[in-house]
Amino acid sequence: MWETLNQRKFPRLNIKCDIEVSGPRNAFTISTVTQNIGAGGVCVILPRELSRSVPVHLKLYLRGDETPIECSGKVCWNIGSRTLFKAGKQFDTGIEFVEISSAHRDTIRKIVSEGLRED
Repeated sequence: MWETLNQRKFPRLNIKCDIEVSGPRNAFTISTVTQNIGAGGVCVILPRELSRSVPVHLKLYLRGDETPIECSGKVCWNIGSRTLFKAGKQFDTGIEFVEISSAHRDTIRKIVSEGLRED
């Protein structure tokens, strides 16, 4: 199902990290977990659909760090799905990092590289 979506410049690691996704002018904030992450972006499951190209602000908590990686991003894609155990729809959502410091991108790159070596 995801083969067509996996045409990325950066490798992805399937990892669960806490993340907060906030909309423009803090119109909403959703706390969730990542499905996977790479140096170029992240996939999350959200309880609501966000339109493509919507700008978002992210707070990503890696490895239980108290200080999150904060950056801006934009929604690139979303796919609705139902779960067996929850009423309503959820949305697998791909978010591209837009403004992220080099140090934070390198941290993510290192975590992905280490995680892929362990697999």
